Amino acid sequence: MADSFSGKREIEIRSKVLGFDSLSLSLSLSHFQNAAVFANHLVTVFNPTTPGIYRTLRRYVATCAHVGCSLPSATGSGFCCLGHQDLAASYSQSLASFHYVGGFLSSEDQMLNCCVALLNRNRGFHVGIPVLDQIQFFDVFPWELPDVFNTEMGNCNWLFFKKPPSEYKQIRQTRMKWKFGKRYQLYISGIAHPEIFLTGASLTKQPGLALEEIDIDLAHQWTLNLYEGMGFSLYCLSSKGGQVEIEPDVEKIQSNKSLPPTPKATASLKPASLKSASPSKKNKREPSATTVLTSQCKITG
Repeated sequence: MADSFSGKREIEIRSKVLGFDSLSLSLSLSHFQNAAVFANHLVTVFNPTTPGIYRTLRRYVATCAHVGCSLPSATGSGFCCLGHQDLAASYSQSLASFHYVGGFLSSEDQMLNCCVALLNRNRGFHVGIPVLDQIQFFDVFPWELPDVFNTEMGNCNWLFFKKPPSEYKQIRQTRMKWKFGKRYQLYISGIAHPEIFLTGASLTKQPGLALEEIDIDLAHQWTLNLYEGMGFSLYCLSSKGGQVEIEPDVEKIQSNKSLPPTPKATASLKPASLKSASPSKKNKREPSATTVLTSQCKITG
């Protein structure tokens, strides 16, 4: 990081996690040449025994309310830091949807994060997802709103709050409309929470003659999930058009190999070639981490 700070700004740093004493100090950035110097100075301020910390969404009440952040929230706050609190408030005022770049890892991951976003909104926290009631989303196709849903970022999930219409009508004269399927009630295991419902939709062509032709294959790439609860309506828009990046798997294979010798500091280090392990017989893959969102859903309508 070599970006220079300009002007005199005061930064207040508060840290109170895992029972450590709170730290509060004000530093004038005019004393530092750049971000790297400033960051290096801060490292010397903190207690060297303070561990790196990370909290999963299994305890969402103790996790930062900003969507995508899993750091512990500070005592008495819904956020890990003032920076994320301000950022979530700013993003919530955006005229564009929240772009979850790369997309959720799975449908369970999407359900969990969207449920937690609703629960945190119900707690009174901004989560970084804007309310787009002013956008006529259901009168046009999502790819016709590039300022709201930027498709140039590749695979994405687009999140936004919006009051559902009384009726999902056809888009212009295309005979296409958002058609919703069955509604499910979602439960997060181990947490008592208000009711949350999920309804999925896809762009579907209605019977009849279309006076305006569109790319049907393109339309079928888009899906929409509606999460409702506690007076909030959260939409998650997805497109199959982007290149999906598959998360790498890790396989465990028993080995009697010895560790390679530690190279000498003066030796010229060359990257070792990587060879895929080929066990003589197929090993069972280690089970993936279980999601905290129960897979059991009750159909309510």
